[in-house]
Amino acid sequence: MRIKTAHKVVQEIDSSSFIHSHILRYSYQELIKIYGAIPQRWLVVESKLRRESDLKNLEKKIKIEATETRKKL
Repeated sequence: MRIKTAHKVVQEIDSSSFIHSHILRYSYQELIKIYGAIPQRWLVVESKLRRESDLKNLEKKIKIEATETRKKL
């Protein structure tokens, strides 16, 4: 994710377009991109457990921010 193009691609992918892997709790999407004037095949992998963990962390951050905002008001 250090490549700006990769970060942008991940942000723009529609989660409904992922293909379920034969490995449980994983999905993927194959993309053809040109990076540095070189055609490349990119594989974006999504882990259901990682997604759930990220959502929990986001919920915690939102609660903390809401609490801090209420204090400031």
